[in-house]
Amino acid sequence: MNFHFFSHYYVIISTGFDFFFSFFIFSPFYTSAFFLLSFSLISFFITECIFVKSEGGTYSYISPGGNTEVCGLYVISEPDQVVGFEFEYFDISCSKGGLVSVIDGWELNGQFFPGSKDHLIPKSQRYNEFCGSTKPRKPFKASQNVGLIEFRIPIKGEGFKVKVKFHSNPKRKFYFFNTIVFVLCSPITSSNCK
Repeated sequence: MNFHFFSHYYVIISTGFDFFFSFFIFSPFYTSAFFLLSFSLISFFITECIFVKSEGGTYSYISPGGNTEVCGLYVISEPDQVVGFEFEYFDISCSKGGLVSVIDGWELNGQFFPGSKDHLIPKSQRYNEFCGSTKPRKPFKASQNVGLIEFRIPIKGEGFKVKVKFHSNPKRKFYFFNTIVFVLCSPITSSNCK
């Protein structure tokens, strides 16, 4: 906890383990003047080729160079939410084989989850591919509580920054318990109830 003195006001800055910051501002002369301002600065750097997270926030990746492997940011939200992605920065060379894909669901070794038989949206419409120096303009919202940013960025210093948000969606629910998957189905949208 740090104390900063500004004229007649004291500012106490408190940081916690979860990267939440709180500012307490009060005046010793006016005890009724007390304010609490709190905001979240959750930011992650993608450090592994397969990076699995269940937290919203801003995720950044800068290529160390020379890597032609396809990597991924796998995101899972609560069962009654859907995953949303919005790019804040984007610089990936098309001519050198760089590519980013935004996927509704998860993909690994060419296999999509949920599979084509369990999803209303065709597989061809569940992913979008991008490269270049202009960030994708529209935010992406998955139709379920799992989403993936898959990327191959071989040039050193290139990369992206994406904001991950979770939106409410009571229609679809996936529950994971160890290796057993439970699916709760809605009679309105029964696409994955088979």
